[in-house]
Amino acid sequence: MSAAEDSIPGSFEGSTSPLEQAETDRERSRLTKEGHSFVYQDTTIDSQMIREAQEAGFHVKVFYVAKKDPNLNMGRVLLRVSNGGPFAALARIADDYVHGLRHLPEAKKLADDIMLFDNTTHGRGHRLVAHFHAGELMKLARSVPKWPKKAFRKEFEKWLGSRERGPRRAR
Repeated sequence: MSAAEDSIPGSFEGSTSPLEQAETDRERSRLTKEGHSFVYQDTTIDSQMIREAQEAGFHVKVFYVAKKDPNLNMGRVLLRVSNGGPFAALARIADDYVHGLRHLPEAKKLADDIMLFDNTTHGRGHRLVAHFHAGELMKLARSVPKWPKKAFRKEFEKWLGSRERGPRRAR
């Protein structure tokens, strides 16, 4: 493998197929043990995988993309499939949505960085809503949808309160 190939991380997706997921998990484990970077995409947050990667010395970034309603996810899957794209298990979408939101606070504590993106508006791309580094809120959008507020209301209110007070002046 050339140096250029080695610098490009592997990319893996979670799967609803137990056989495919087992193969993905084995490959992820191998890369972690060998110290190779990789990207893992799934509809849920795997806290154990975050812990294992950090224990192996990796810097872990979580990019969490959500919409205001899981029904929008279902509609986009159906649209994607009608255009020849891959299918996703519709029956899991609502549960995965709830699971992901529920595990965001833990991911914030574990990951080195967690960035929340809103992808509600179809065709306009995603937008950064919040960025946490080492558990601390570093950036917050002016307009925040309801879904991240469910997980981080206190942090957002504290951030907004400190911004309203402005910098402290020396006397």
